[in-house]
Amino acid sequence: MFVIADLHVGSSRVSETQLIQAFKFMNELDPEADYIIDGDLTTSGKRTDFKKVWHFFETLIPNRRNQIITLGNHDVRGPYSREWSNAKESSPEYFKKYVSREYRDKYLKKLNLADSEIYFSLKTSSINFVVLNSEKGLKDAIYLSDKQLMWIENQLQYGKENDLINILVVHEPLSDTHFRSNENGGFGPQDQQLKVILEEFPNTVILSGHIHNGLNKHEAVRKPYGICVDVPGFSVSENGYIGKGIGYHVKIGKNELNFESWDFVEKKHLGQFDFKIEF
Repeated sequence: MFVIADLHVGSSRVSETQLIQAFKFMNELDPEADYIIDGDLTTSGKRTDFKKVWHFFETLIPNRRNQIITLGNHDVRGPYSREWSNAKESSPEYFKKYVSREYRDKYLKKLNLADSEIYFSLKTSSINFVVLNSEKGLKDAIYLSDKQLMWIENQLQYGKENDLINILVVHEPLSDTHFRSNENGGFGPQDQQLKVILEEFPNTVILSGHIHNGLNKHEAVRKPYGICVDVPGFSVSENGYIGKGIGYHVKIGKNELNFESWDFVEKKHLGQFDFKIEF
Protein backbone atom coordinates (compact mmCIF):
# COMPACT_ATOMS: atom_id res chain seq x y z
CA MET A 1 0.00 0.00 0.00
CA PHE A 2 1.00 3.62 -0.51
CA VAL A 3 0.80 6.08 2.38
CA ILE A 4 1.02 9.81 1.72
CA ALA A 5 -0.28 12.95 3.44
CA ASP A 6 -0.61 16.70 3.05
CA LEU A 7 -1.16 17.14 -0.69
CA HIS A 8 -2.32 20.75 -0.17
CA VAL A 9 -3.85 21.17 -3.61
CA GLY A 10 -4.32 24.87 -4.22
CA SER A 11 -1.10 25.92 -2.56
CA SER A 12 1.50 27.83 -4.58
CA ARG A 13 4.04 25.34 -3.17
CA VAL A 14 2.36 22.38 -4.85
CA SER A 15 2.84 21.46 -8.49
CA GLU A 16 -0.23 19.72 -9.85
CA THR A 17 1.90 18.38 -12.70
CA GLN A 18 4.22 16.71 -10.20
CA LEU A 19 1.24 15.34 -8.30
CA ILE A 20 0.01 13.66 -11.47
CA GLN A 21 3.51 12.32 -12.19
CA ALA A 22 3.73 10.85 -8.70
CA PHE A 23 0.41 9.02 -8.90
CA LYS A 24 1.20 7.63 -12.34
CA PHE A 25 4.50 6.30 -11.05
CA MET A 26 2.87 4.73 -7.98
CA ASN A 27 0.46 2.89 -10.26
CA GLU A 28 3.43 1.59 -12.25
CA LEU A 29 5.45 0.67 -9.17
CA ASP A 30 2.69 -1.39 -7.53
CA PRO A 31 -0.49 -1.76 -9.61
CA GLU A 32 -2.18 -3.84 -6.90
CA ALA A 33 -1.55 -1.45 -4.00
CA ASP A 34 -4.13 0.22 -1.81
CA TYR A 35 -3.85 3.95 -1.08
CA ILE A 36 -3.94 5.88 2.17
CA ILE A 37 -4.12 9.65 1.73
CA ASP A 38 -3.99 11.07 5.23
CA GLY A 39 -5.55 14.49 5.15
CA ASP A 40 -4.98 18.05 4.01
CA LEU A 41 -6.10 17.19 0.52
CA THR A 42 -6.47 20.94 -0.07
CA THR A 43 -4.71 23.95 1.36
CA SER A 44 -7.85 25.94 2.22
CA GLY A 45 -10.90 23.76 1.63
CA LYS A 46 -12.11 25.79 -1.34
CA ARG A 47 -14.73 24.20 -3.56
CA THR A 48 -12.53 24.61 -6.64
CA ASP A 49 -9.66 22.80 -4.91
CA PHE A 50 -11.86 19.93 -3.74
CA LYS A 51 -13.11 19.60 -7.31
CA LYS A 52 -9.51 19.18 -8.49
CA VAL A 53 -8.76 16.66 -5.75
CA TRP A 54 -11.69 14.37 -6.59
CA HIS A 55 -10.82 14.59 -10.27
CA PHE A 56 -7.22 13.57 -9.53
CA PHE A 57 -8.32 10.57 -7.50
CA GLU A 58 -10.95 9.46 -10.01
CA THR A 59 -8.54 9.56 -12.92
CA LEU A 60 -5.26 8.57 -11.28
CA ILE A 61 -6.16 5.85 -8.77
CA PRO A 62 -7.62 2.65 -10.22
CA ASN A 63 -11.20 2.19 -9.07
CA ARG A 64 -10.58 -1.39 -7.97
CA ARG A 65 -8.11 -0.29 -5.29
CA ASN A 66 -9.00 0.43 -1.70
CA GLN A 67 -8.74 4.18 -1.19
CA ILE A 68 -8.60 5.44 2.37
CA ILE A 69 -8.90 9.21 2.39
CA THR A 70 -9.14 11.38 5.49
CA LEU A 71 -9.80 15.07 5.94
CA GLY A 72 -7.18 17.33 7.50
CA ASN A 73 -7.48 20.60 9.37
CA HIS A 74 -6.87 22.63 6.20
CA ASP A 75 -9.83 20.84 4.62
CA VAL A 76 -12.31 21.08 7.48
CA ARG A 77 -11.65 24.64 8.65
CA GLY A 78 -12.40 26.10 5.24
CA PRO A 79 -11.21 29.34 3.60
CA TYR A 80 -12.70 31.86 6.05
CA SER A 81 -10.05 32.68 8.64
CA ARG A 82 -12.48 34.71 10.74
CA GLU A 83 -14.19 31.41 11.67
CA TRP A 84 -11.00 29.55 12.66
CA SER A 85 -10.70 28.34 16.23
CA ASN A 86 -9.37 25.33 18.14
CA ALA A 87 -11.94 25.73 20.91
CA LYS A 88 -14.02 22.57 21.29
CA GLU A 89 -17.14 24.75 21.43
CA SER A 90 -16.37 26.08 17.95
CA SER A 91 -18.61 24.83 15.16
CA PRO A 92 -17.91 26.62 11.85
CA GLU A 93 -20.77 26.63 9.37
CA TYR A 94 -18.55 25.98 6.34
CA PHE A 95 -17.66 22.52 7.63
CA LYS A 96 -21.26 21.57 8.32
CA LYS A 97 -22.78 23.06 5.18
CA TYR A 98 -20.09 22.18 2.66
CA VAL A 99 -17.05 20.08 3.64
CA SER A 100 -18.80 17.20 5.41
CA ARG A 101 -21.41 17.01 2.64
CA GLU A 102 -18.74 17.12 -0.06
CA TYR A 103 -16.79 14.32 1.62
CA ARG A 104 -19.88 12.15 1.88
CA ASP A 105 -21.05 12.81 -1.67
CA LYS A 106 -17.71 12.52 -3.48
CA TYR A 107 -16.00 9.88 -1.35
CA LEU A 108 -18.07 8.03 1.26
CA LYS A 109 -20.84 7.38 -1.27
CA LYS A 110 -18.38 5.28 -3.27
CA LEU A 111 -17.85 3.15 -0.18
CA ASN A 112 -21.62 2.88 0.31
CA LEU A 113 -21.19 4.91 3.50
CA ALA A 114 -22.82 8.19 2.53
CA ASP A 115 -25.52 7.81 5.19
CA SER A 116 -23.14 6.78 7.97
CA GLU A 117 -20.95 8.84 10.25
CA ILE A 118 -17.94 10.72 8.87
CA TYR A 119 -15.61 8.08 10.36
CA PHE A 120 -15.47 4.48 9.13
CA SER A 121 -13.54 1.22 9.06
CA LEU A 122 -12.29 -0.87 6.17
CA LYS A 123 -11.10 -4.45 6.52
CA THR A 124 -8.80 -6.57 4.39
CA SER A 125 -7.60 -10.12 4.95
CA SER A 126 -4.86 -8.94 7.32
CA ILE A 127 -5.61 -5.32 8.31
CA ASN A 128 -8.37 -3.51 10.14
CA PHE A 129 -8.22 0.15 9.07
CA VAL A 130 -9.92 2.44 11.59
CA VAL A 131 -10.35 5.83 9.94
CA LEU A 132 -10.98 8.92 12.06
CA ASN A 133 -12.25 12.32 11.01
CA SER A 134 -12.97 15.52 12.87
CA GLU A 135 -16.63 16.19 13.58
CA LYS A 136 -16.03 19.93 13.77
CA GLY A 137 -14.09 22.28 11.51
CA LEU A 138 -11.40 23.21 14.03
CA LYS A 139 -8.42 25.30 12.97
CA ASP A 140 -5.51 22.95 13.72
CA ALA A 141 -6.99 20.15 15.81
CA ILE A 142 -9.42 17.25 15.58
CA TYR A 143 -12.69 16.89 17.50
CA LEU A 144 -13.93 13.39 18.37
CA SER A 145 -17.37 12.89 19.89
CA ASP A 146 -18.00 10.39 22.68
CA LYS A 147 -19.80 8.31 20.07
CA GLN A 148 -16.74 8.21 17.84
CA LEU A 149 -14.47 7.33 20.79
CA MET A 150 -16.71 4.41 21.75
CA TRP A 151 -16.79 3.29 18.12
CA ILE A 152 -12.97 3.38 17.98
CA GLU A 153 -12.73 1.10 21.01
CA ASN A 154 -15.20 -1.36 19.49
CA GLN A 155 -13.37 -1.40 16.15
CA LEU A 156 -9.98 -2.02 17.77
CA GLN A 157 -11.47 -4.82 19.85
CA TYR A 158 -12.82 -6.40 16.66
CA GLY A 159 -9.37 -6.29 15.07
CA LYS A 160 -7.77 -7.83 18.14
CA GLU A 161 -10.32 -10.64 18.38
CA ASN A 162 -9.96 -11.46 14.69
CA ASP A 163 -6.14 -11.41 14.66
CA LEU A 164 -5.94 -8.41 12.33
CA ILE A 165 -3.35 -5.64 12.36
CA ASN A 166 -5.12 -2.56 13.69
CA ILE A 167 -4.13 0.59 11.77
CA LEU A 168 -5.59 3.87 12.99
CA VAL A 169 -5.59 6.54 10.26
CA VAL A 170 -5.90 10.12 11.47
CA HIS A 171 -4.50 13.38 10.14
CA GLU A 172 -3.33 14.93 13.40
CA PRO A 173 -0.63 13.18 15.45
CA LEU A 174 -1.27 12.46 19.10
CA SER A 175 0.38 15.01 21.36
CA ASP A 176 3.82 14.21 22.81
CA THR A 177 4.72 11.79 20.04
CA HIS A 178 6.64 13.22 17.08
CA PHE A 179 8.82 16.26 16.55
CA ARG A 180 6.42 19.25 16.33
CA SER A 181 3.38 17.18 17.37
CA ASN A 182 2.54 19.68 20.12
CA GLU A 183 2.56 22.73 17.89
CA ASN A 184 -0.64 24.77 17.54
CA GLY A 185 -2.26 23.03 20.50
CA GLY A 186 -1.45 19.42 19.62
CA PHE A 187 -3.93 16.69 18.72
CA GLY A 188 -7.09 18.19 20.12
CA PRO A 189 -9.50 18.10 23.07
CA GLN A 190 -9.81 14.29 23.17
CA ASP A 191 -6.07 13.48 23.13
CA GLN A 192 -6.00 11.87 26.58
CA GLN A 193 -9.32 10.07 26.15
CA LEU A 194 -8.10 8.43 22.94
CA LYS A 195 -4.80 7.43 24.55
CA VAL A 196 -6.64 5.70 27.39
CA ILE A 197 -8.53 3.62 24.81
CA LEU A 198 -5.40 2.87 22.81
CA GLU A 199 -3.52 1.63 25.88
CA GLU A 200 -5.72 -1.47 25.71
CA PHE A 201 -4.44 -2.09 22.17
CA PRO A 202 -0.70 -1.22 22.30
CA ASN A 203 0.12 -2.87 18.96
CA THR A 204 -2.11 -0.45 17.06
CA VAL A 205 -0.25 1.38 14.29
CA ILE A 206 -1.21 5.07 14.25
CA LEU A 207 -0.62 6.84 10.92
CA SER A 208 -0.66 10.64 10.98
CA GLY A 209 0.57 13.59 8.92
CA HIS A 210 -0.15 17.27 9.59
CA ILE A 211 3.22 18.44 10.98
CA HIS A 212 5.08 18.52 7.64
CA ASN A 213 8.21 16.74 8.79
CA GLY A 214 10.43 15.56 5.97
CA LEU A 215 12.32 12.29 5.74
CA ASN A 216 15.13 12.07 8.29
CA LYS A 217 12.89 13.99 10.70
CA HIS A 218 10.08 11.44 10.34
CA GLU A 219 9.92 8.56 12.79
CA ALA A 220 8.05 5.54 14.09
CA VAL A 221 7.91 5.57 17.87
CA ARG A 222 6.50 3.00 20.30
CA LYS A 223 4.36 4.43 23.05
CA PRO A 224 2.22 2.71 25.69
CA TYR A 225 -0.78 3.54 23.49
CA GLY A 226 0.53 2.35 20.12
CA ILE A 227 3.14 2.59 17.40
CA CYS A 228 3.03 6.15 16.06
CA VAL A 229 4.16 6.68 12.47
CA ASP A 230 4.81 10.18 11.14
CA VAL A 231 3.89 10.47 7.46
CA PRO A 232 6.01 13.17 5.75
CA GLY A 233 4.40 16.08 3.96
CA PHE A 234 4.07 14.96 0.34
CA SER A 235 5.37 18.16 -1.24
CA VAL A 236 5.19 20.61 1.65
CA SER A 237 7.75 19.18 4.07
CA GLU A 238 9.63 21.85 5.99
CA ASN A 239 12.71 20.04 7.32
CA GLY A 240 14.94 17.02 6.73
CA TYR A 241 14.83 15.52 3.25
CA ILE A 242 12.07 17.45 1.49
CA GLY A 243 12.04 16.03 -2.03
CA LYS A 244 9.31 16.68 -4.59
CA GLY A 245 6.67 14.10 -3.67
CA ILE A 246 7.60 11.93 -0.68
CA GLY A 247 5.78 9.17 1.14
CA TYR A 248 5.80 5.46 1.90
CA HIS A 249 5.37 2.26 -0.05
CA VAL A 250 4.42 -0.25 2.63
CA LYS A 251 4.90 -3.97 2.16
CA ILE A 252 2.85 -6.21 4.42
CA GLY A 253 4.50 -9.29 5.89
CA LYS A 254 3.13 -11.99 8.17
CA ASN A 255 4.05 -10.21 11.39
CA GLU A 256 5.57 -7.01 10.09
CA LEU A 257 5.09 -3.86 8.06
CA ASN A 258 8.02 -2.68 5.93
CA PHE A 259 7.98 1.04 5.18
CA GLU A 260 9.95 1.99 2.09
CA SER A 261 10.57 5.73 1.71
CA TRP A 262 10.19 7.13 -1.79
CA ASP A 263 10.24 10.33 -3.77
CA PHE A 264 7.45 9.37 -6.15
CA VAL A 265 8.03 12.34 -8.46
CA GLU A 266 11.72 11.57 -8.85
CA LYS A 267 10.95 7.80 -9.02
CA LYS A 268 13.61 7.32 -6.39
CA HIS A 269 13.71 4.84 -3.52
CA LEU A 270 15.33 6.50 -0.51
CA GLY A 271 16.43 3.37 1.28
CA GLN A 272 18.36 5.19 3.98
CA PHE A 273 15.01 6.28 5.46
CA ASP A 274 13.29 2.86 5.42
CA PHE A 275 12.06 1.25 8.63
CA LYS A 276 10.20 -1.83 9.81
CA ILE A 277 7.47 -2.44 12.39
CA GLU A 278 7.38 -5.93 13.88
CA PHE A 279 4.52 -7.39 15.91
